[in-house]
Amino acid sequence: TARSPRDLLFAVGRMVATSSKAQKKPTQKTVKEQQDKLQKKGNGGYHDETYKTVCCWTANTRIRYVPNPKSGKSRIRYAGYEKAKTVGESLKKGSFPLDLLFDYQTGKLSVLGGEIRKEPIDPSKAVTHTDEVLSKWYYRAHPAKLQALRDAEQIFEEKSLNKMNLKNQAKALDLSERLGIELDEFSEGMLSELDAARRVADQEAKKLLEAAERSGRKISDSDVVKVLRKWAFRRNEARLNVMPEGANFVHSDTLGLIRCRDGRYMNTEPSVLYPNVFTLFNKWVQDRRPSKYTKPFPFTSISVNYAYAAKIHRDQGNHGPSMGAALGKFTGGRLNAWEQDDKSLDLEQLLEVKPKVLDVSKGPTLFDGRRAHSVEAFKGQRFSLVFFSAGKYWKAPKKVRDFLKQCKVEFPSDDSMEYYLKQLPAAKGYTEKRKSEASTSCAKRPRTAASGGA
Repeated sequence: TARSPRDLLFAVGRMVATSSKAQKKPTQKTVKEQQDKLQKKGNGGYHDETYKTVCCWTANTRIRYVPNPKSGKSRIRYAGYEKAKTVGESLKKGSFPLDLLFDYQTGKLSVLGGEIRKEPIDPSKAVTHTDEVLSKWYYRAHPAKLQALRDAEQIFEEKSLNKMNLKNQAKALDLSERLGIELDEFSEGMLSELDAARRVADQEAKKLLEAAERSGRKISDSDVVKVLRKWAFRRNEARLNVMPEGANFVHSDTLGLIRCRDGRYMNTEPSVLYPNVFTLFNKWVQDRRPSKYTKPFPFTSISVNYAYAAKIHRDQGNHGPSMGAALGKFTGGRLNAWEQDDKSLDLEQLLEVKPKVLDVSKGPTLFDGRRAHSVEAFKGQRFSLVFFSAGKYWKAPKKVRDFLKQCKVEFPSDDSMEYYLKQLPAAKGYTEKRKSEASTSCAKRPRTAASGGA
């Protein structure tokens, strides 16, 4: 039937009106109202306890489903995973993440045992696919944490952190509360837990340096321990020569000067990023230097160690003597030093020779790290600082040396290095008898690694 021009005009008008209505975008207020409504309902009406329980599951949590009670598309999907024995298997067989919530809350899924966490999985610690799926509901499983984030919205806006996603805002808030770090520290982006902890340590070191300056006092052992306990150690997989038997990493950082493989000399990144920590340690070693030494101890670098006892080894690439100390609450952990080591015996043979034992817990102690040394086994919390000079340190450019001096490093001079070299006993080697005994004993026993520390 032919339509009049008037009818066509009305039809087009209705089409335009319908299209405009369909394409109309909700206002920001409408979106927020919908989000709040959804959050109050619990993303589909799931209970907080349901989220908390499900988020504690792992890929190996054992489960059982009831015979298929569903209809439509859900029935087809349920049929695919109803025989699954674990949460991980259920997800692989087609279960949607929300199916876990629904099936558990409605009694279609029961937990039989297996691996279950005590607390919901943190998104930053997710390892498996199941972890990643379940960690998305972390804040629904922790209503208090979600409320804390909402309460902090204004603070994030004031600190210009409102562009962070929810996950990073939550992490920043958690690190701020747990470590005592200011939210301002996150203004340039998200920090790792390691960097956040190191910033806290640097802030603490700055306060201690300022307090010591005001009162005119020296830096104490307790000052250093305070900072070390806040410092976060990186897993160092490169120090193979010191790793105890069975270990594949140690907690060890180097501050100060290093020589790169390409021959360049530079200051390590932690030294530059956390100069107050570096400065505090440098002032401490001079303040605690044994009174029998009349000159400040020269060095360019510090090996900062925690919670490991390195096996017998000789430091490579050092120039001159070292000064080491151990701090913390521990028993044992003394330094074994083979002072007569002239490198004529290998390390295995030296294990048959009695070393000199140095109690480095009493303060900075001079020794030659280029000669064999190790540390006794210990119990408790043990930190150690070893001050040394990098090989051919005199080649370091002026800019690098200036930074070290700014951080109170006593950069070596010919005179200071010569003075401390004379304080070391001569490396006379061990007697032929001892060499023979060591060689015979070593041949009779299996080759094992000694445990000790730096």
